[in-house]
Amino acid sequence: MDAKSTPYVSRAVAPAREAGRVPAWLVWSLILGAALALRLFNLAADAPTTLSWSGAPFTDEGLYSHAARNRVLFGVWRTDEWDNRLVSPLHDALAYLVFRWLGVGYVQLRLLSVLLAMVALAVFWRLLRVDLGERLALLGAALWGLDYFWLQFSRLGLLEPGMVAWLVIGAWLWRRSLDGGAAWALASGVAIGIAWVWKSLALLVVPAPLLALLLLDPALPRRRVAAGYTAGLGAVLVVYGVAWFWPHRNELVAYQQFYAADRFPASLDGLGQALGRNVRSPYVWSQTPVIMAVGVVGAGIAAGRAGHRALPPVVALSLAWVVCGLGLLLMPYSPPRYYTLVLPPLVCLAGVAANVADNLFSPRRPILSIGVLGLSLVWGGMFYMRWLGERQTTLPDSSRALGALVPPGELVLGVSACGLSLDNELRCAPPFAGLANDAAPVAALGAKYALVENNPDDYMRRFYGALLAEATPIRTLPFGRQRATLYRLEDPPTP
Repeated sequence: MDAKSTPYVSRAVAPAREAGRVPAWLVWSLILGAALALRLFNLAADAPTTLSWSGAPFTDEGLYSHAARNRVLFGVWRTDEWDNRLVSPLHDALAYLVFRWLGVGYVQLRLLSVLLAMVALAVFWRLLRVDLGERLALLGAALWGLDYFWLQFSRLGLLEPGMVAWLVIGAWLWRRSLDGGAAWALASGVAIGIAWVWKSLALLVVPAPLLALLLLDPALPRRRVAAGYTAGLGAVLVVYGVAWFWPHRNELVAYQQFYAADRFPASLDGLGQALGRNVRSPYVWSQTPVIMAVGVVGAGIAAGRAGHRALPPVVALSLAWVVCGLGLLLMPYSPPRYYTLVLPPLVCLAGVAANVADNLFSPRRPILSIGVLGLSLVWGGMFYMRWLGERQTTLPDSSRALGALVPPGELVLGVSACGLSLDNELRCAPPFAGLANDAAPVAALGAKYALVENNPDDYMRRFYGALLAEATPIRTLPFGRQRATLYRLEDPPTP
């Protein structure tokens, strides 16, 4: 891509702008080291209670490693009707390897997310270097790798870090395919397909590489890349369909129907409500405002030049990625962690916007680019310092307390029981209405204990109020900002 055809990044890739007193490798090493250190520091600590309105940071680590934990501790994948492998078989497979090698625990599971986040950061840096040059690549790596919002989510054992990592890998392979052979395009489709299998939310991004090709110079091998990408994606879907979907098709259909209400509005009125709520998304805008705001400006700049087909490929892909990611705004259930999906392209576009501003107002020095990074670090630093002052370890502490309160070998009912399962060796079973463990779970599973959140919306309180009325409360345990009470249930009647 000729520098003259991309005037808003031409100065960023000029050698004079690249040169500096500090070697690029040293800056990159400092960014990578800081990103890693911040993620590893006190890895057992809870997520900030202000990170999300959703309870997922305090329940989903246990829920989505449930089968892996069962296999390591009890020798079987399934001890109840909830099988998280149906949601993300790849995440659970890696969780199993981690648990087998390092033992079951919160820190062990989170190490997997940290590793994936570091791989993603390294690949992202290389991706930006191809079209935007060393300076903007370092700016993007620092913006994303040190962003408070992404930092906190990428140190939790959730599905999002792995999904985002595979998307970034797929983006890098896609960019390589424009200069290399068809194998790179095939590999790109495979990587994006893996991201989709890892977490179905990645489906939003699947069209982005094809859409981006429409924004590029026709002289580039667009058809070859499109064919290779589609073939790679198709290969993953065929393998998944034969090896996993077809053998578990009945359960997978039930799981998809269960989650469908969260993904698709039931009416136009519901669509409008979801759109209004998600556009505001105060948890996202308040915790990563610089990337969001400057990235949106960068998207506007890129969109303005898209018609000229003069976009560098990485910018075209970032724009297409963000456009596809707008689907997040239409979903009835769209918690803050979902927006980590669009942070990498927004960071790229933020770099473009900052560079345009430098070219206009400070052509000799990247003052505005440095200002964007500084503002992001200062803003995120305030949130980080507050978290340092308030940080807790309620998940591992309450998990161990639960293990001491309940006799070995017993099963504890409740979604929060699985959320608090990783630092004890008790069996647990989460009940989900219409999906799993919802038909007489006490009698069916022989459960003698239940861990119930202290709010009226808890599933156990809504559907098994009479059962809890006869139960004996033992102790209240904290997890994040929530509290849950451990009950000793009445023994089920003998047939």
